[in-house]
Amino acid sequence: MPAIRFQSPPKRTPFAPEWDYHLYTEFINPIDIIQHMKYIILSKEKSIIEEFSGKGHDGSTGLGAETLTGKFTYYNIFDWSEPVFTFFKNWIGEQHNNFRKEIGLPPMPVWGKCWANVMRKGQVINPHNHGAQPESYLSGHFTIAATDTNTYYDYPYDNDEYWVEKNIPGLLTLFPSCITHWTDTYQGNEERISIAFDLYPEDVYLGTDADKKFFLESPCVKL
Repeated sequence: MPAIRFQSPPKRTPFAPEWDYHLYTEFINPIDIIQHMKYIILSKEKSIIEEFSGKGHDGSTGLGAETLTGKFTYYNIFDWSEPVFTFFKNWIGEQHNNFRKEIGLPPMPVWGKCWANVMRKGQVINPHNHGAQPESYLSGHFTIAATDTNTYYDYPYDNDEYWVEKNIPGLLTLFPSCITHWTDTYQGNEERISIAFDLYPEDVYLGTDADKKFFLESPCVKL
């Protein structure tokens, strides 16, 4: 699918804010892969939470530390050995390069860290972003299971305007890590499951000692 461009109107004063960025969406194929992903994530949920009990933070999502989201610094789905996740990791790498091609940039090696969000009735992901540091690059959202729920992506500097994306199983969205995003309060009776991740250019991830301090908390995997 084509990248979606978000661009501010022309500035009318020298101090007005401006932005120009893209989001990219695509569906995974084959779609039945998500059922295998769902089963594995749910089967690992309890053990991961128990293994790192009392540790972690939820990245300002509001889901709490004792969730898969809250343990995101202690595991990396891109490093899981099951064939469906090896396929997923390689597919994300392909989609990253497709995104770059859509906006006129050459392919580039990336490293990433990836975690799961398992939400149940009454839970919500609060507005947050994945970082606006010099090392920040792209983040992603991938829906595995959801019922009547949306993710919202905020326009920079304007909290009254946002892009709404319906959470459809199999749908991937890539977006700049600095973009604030959040979800509806989930009202479904079964788990809402999604995968989130951060990507970093290889030259940044393998760069200076100062760069490495940024990644020390959660090592990345090459895609």
